[in-house]
Amino acid sequence: MNQSVKSSYSDQVRINDFAIRCFREIGDGDYVAARMAFRAGLWSQFLWSAEQAIEKYLKCILMLNRVPSNDLRHDIKMALDRVNAKLPFQLQLRKAEQELFDRVAGLEGDRYLIFSFQIDNRDFFVFDSLVWRLRQYCIPLDLKTVRDKPSKVLLLERVAIIEARSQRILERSADATTAIREGHLDKGKLEKILSDKKNPAYADLVWKNKFFSNMIGRKVRFTNGWSAVNSPLTLSPELADEAAKWMYIPKPILAEARAYVANPPKPVKHGPPKLVKKMPRFS
Repeated sequence: MNQSVKSSYSDQVRINDFAIRCFREIGDGDYVAARMAFRAGLWSQFLWSAEQAIEKYLKCILMLNRVPSNDLRHDIKMALDRVNAKLPFQLQLRKAEQELFDRVAGLEGDRYLIFSFQIDNRDFFVFDSLVWRLRQYCIPLDLKTVRDKPSKVLLLERVAIIEARSQRILERSADATTAIREGHLDKGKLEKILSDKKNPAYADLVWKNKFFSNMIGRKVRFTNGWSAVNSPLTLSPELADEAAKWMYIPKPILAEARAYVANPPKPVKHGPPKLVKKMPRFS
């Protein structure tokens, strides 16, 4: 093999290393941070860290498959759409995962309580499931060894295995617990934490975690409930322009606030509170 080909293969492997270390491993840290925030009842911080984890996993998938992600910023909806449009497979989320994904995406990377939001306690478990699903695509699925040429056939074979693994869990088959463990990654950051009970992140990673713990398969108890937070902008849209003098408010959101103030909806009779998929920006 001539030197230029060797160099090319080496560069490809090292680019994969960029994707894994810059996106997947940092995303793993965001995932643990999100769990820590949820456990502490810090809802805004949970949502931001959750968005960061999802964003980095999707960007890792794109980069491993040589699809650009450098224009996506914090738009995880666009990232998932690009995965499904540009890659030779569809990354399909379960209904509950998609609903959580859509709510997180709808916040558009908000860190400053520009948008109102809601949290359901079940989101904690759904988030674990979503991360477990996404991470399985965060490896070079088209390579058996670092010396191999990328293979689309191998890629699709491995994707089929991932999808079958997820289906075994969805159907609660007898080997669902085995399927969860099969979805763990070799030399992954979460797996390293999981193998070391003295790791400072261990307790927060395994707490009530059905997908990343040493007690996979056991029942996890959690109190039903949900929380909702109205942003100042939601409560006082008439102050949007004044507030924008001193803080950043995206122009489309300013336009929505102005439109709402100019043409407020007719009052409605409120019934009992209901959990909705996405909090309205103005009410």
